[in-house]
Amino acid sequence: MSIHFPRPAMAGSTAWTQLAAAFESAPHEPNGWAEALEVLMEATGLRAARVLALQAGDRWAIAERGSAGDLPHKLLLSLVRDPLPEVQITVAGAPAAVERAGAALAALASVIGQAARTQFTVEAEAIRLAIAMLRRAGLQPLVCGPDGALLHEGGPQVLRDGPLRVANGRVCAAPADEAALRAALRDAVVLGRDHVLLLGRDSEAPAVVDVLPALTGAARALRPHALVLLRGRTTDARERAPILKQLYGLTTAEASVALAVTQGTPLGEIAVRRGVAASTVRAQVKTILAKVGVGRQVELVHRLAAVC
Repeated sequence: MSIHFPRPAMAGSTAWTQLAAAFESAPHEPNGWAEALEVLMEATGLRAARVLALQAGDRWAIAERGSAGDLPHKLLLSLVRDPLPEVQITVAGAPAAVERAGAALAALASVIGQAARTQFTVEAEAIRLAIAMLRRAGLQPLVCGPDGALLHEGGPQVLRDGPLRVANGRVCAAPADEAALRAALRDAVVLGRDHVLLLGRDSEAPAVVDVLPALTGAARALRPHALVLLRGRTTDARERAPILKQLYGLTTAEASVALAVTQGTPLGEIAVRRGVAASTVRAQVKTILAKVGVGRQVELVHRLAAVC
């Protein structure tokens, strides 16, 4: 606890009961923490409030409500209990409102601490179930924090070597790809964006990897994480074409031509199928070779077969 306040005057009142109930239910509702902050603001007159999680030097806003304007946020509650990340509640408002909020949060510290532990447990169970389901489907999921630290036991044996690997409890890539992997992880955690990466682009066995946002849905996770999924090979052109477009910047037409080439279709036949001149297909193949970074069609076939 960062600051000690006397028992709030509203203790035992309807507002107090509602505030306690709001924090108790926070981990069970999609926007539970934000709703609890709204109740806190209404009960105390605050202008803004935030719930933050601190982990490995990073600060993550789990929920926030109101507009602080030029008022600085003041730390009123800090809970640190292993294995939880540090959970903080900061507020902004007039001095009297901050004092009322401090008293309320101090008195509710045990309730809020239990809510944080419950949230942690719910997230851990969601991760466990998702991993189990994906593995049963033959996939190789990894769940990690923005720094690559695994949030579950071990990693698949196939990931001990290769472009995507697990070492010392951390998901990592070769030096040439490490920065791209870290950036994708932070994008997934902070902005909810997904990425498709090609790791080991110039190796004999490159890996296509999806980096996806948290498994906890739209609500921000108490322990920030992303899902890293190693793609398997597929013969379905509908699945392969988007991969080639994302990895190499191919257009829809170029991806279609590239896949036809990998299937051994002569350029003349490709032109007939697409209803274009043979010279158009030859020009497209030349562009495809440049974008993929190979010099001959046979090299293109080997490269694309390796990634999808």
